[in-house]
Amino acid sequence: MESTNINAVMQQRIALRKKQNEERLQKERKLAAENAQEDTQKEYTLTTEEQKQLDEDMALEMELLDSESNWKLTNNDLSVDRKVLTRKILTFLHKILLLDLSDMIIDKMTKEAEKDTSSEGVIDHVEIYERSTLLLNEIRVDMMSLLLKLHENTLESGLLVSLATVLIELQNLDRQKTLQAYLDLSIGKVVWPIGVQNIGIHFKTTGKEDPNDRANFLKEGNWIIALKRIINLLV
Repeated sequence: MESTNINAVMQQRIALRKKQNEERLQKERKLAAENAQEDTQKEYTLTTEEQKQLDEDMALEMELLDSESNWKLTNNDLSVDRKVLTRKILTFLHKILLLDLSDMIIDKMTKEAEKDTSSEGVIDHVEIYERSTLLLNEIRVDMMSLLLKLHENTLESGLLVSLATVLIELQNLDRQKTLQAYLDLSIGKVVWPIGVQNIGIHFKTTGKEDPNDRANFLKEGNWIIALKRIINLLV
């Protein structure tokens, strides 16, 4: 009898502690969301003219997305005018970031949660939504430098063609070819493999690394890595 009472007390304490932790977690999430909203409002307050320009740009972009011919890439596009290719790439990336990616992330996280959750468990859809929003924002921020270069038409020609090749295979949903094209994009033309120096024919007598010999993902920064995250989500 005494053992039974002890077990009952322990179960009550465990249930109470679980409830307290859940309440604390909910409060922390609510506070974090409120703080994030305040920071966003402070950091991204636009003037009336800037907001008007943004609305016009978004309206134009949505009009472009209505027609597949404005963003659908093919191998023939690799030999067209640079500005035309750049515009199609930019529109396609906007399609991914504004329309496709959110649902893809939520779907992938939901499937992962279903695998990890026991038959008696309950999937926390609120947590999935919060995590998906965070991941989507991270990808959008990391892709911003690429979007700006495309918008200003300043992306180096070799990178532009390599990027277009990746996106063509991505549209074809061919994972193997997409990853191969991504490898060519991320590494680019380097004199020696990453991490190999002063060995045999790869030795440089000057002992100095030429910045042009660095892999593209080292020169370009986060957008190439963010592109890999997009690939993993879409194919």
